[in-house]
Amino acid sequence: MARAYPSIDSVESAEVRHRDEWHTLLELAQSLPDEYSIYHGIHWARIHESVALYGEIDFIIANRYGRLIAIEHKAAELESDDGRLFAVYRRKGQTQRKDVQAQITRNLSALRSEFDRRFPGRHMDVDHILYIPRTRLAGVRPMGLAEGRVVDALETRSLAQVLIATFDERMQPSGERLADPLEVHEFLSQKASIAPEVGLIGEHASAL
Repeated sequence: MARAYPSIDSVESAEVRHRDEWHTLLELAQSLPDEYSIYHGIHWARIHESVALYGEIDFIIANRYGRLIAIEHKAAELESDDGRLFAVYRRKGQTQRKDVQAQITRNLSALRSEFDRRFPGRHMDVDHILYIPRTRLAGVRPMGLAEGRVVDALETRSLAQVLIATFDERMQPSGERLADPLEVHEFLSQKASIAPEVGLIGEHASAL
């Protein structure tokens, strides 16, 4: 059983707002071997030029060597438009669309920047997977979503099986000036939280 940060017990004792993510957390914790760590609810907030900047990643899975795979979990309605994939949110009679790949790219870039602020000159190797268990992607794959990096309703393997296979392709992190696995753990465990989705803090907050 994989280790979760925060622990499963601490989540069970708290109010869980995102049931889909909760079930995904349980599935991953039970299905991944104990050599893996799960960081969930990764979020950050800071002020830049008098503007509040927020960011969040649903899950990050780490292996023993410090290689990371970030998971963007989308249970919302999804639409494909001109080769792009959009999440559709309907609140109080208003409809908002968010470019899924742009959100993933933005959040991963911001995560790396946050890590660099904490450990200057060090590098994290972060891959990503888009998890959309309620959506079937038929036809041409949306732009910016790499082969093997989307797990949809048509995927016959579980999310945990896809993760293990992806790690098995390359166990070691790659790049220059790689961070020590203990540095990665220290950073992610501090960012992991069961706090509400930070994007809901303010309608007009700028997202990194």
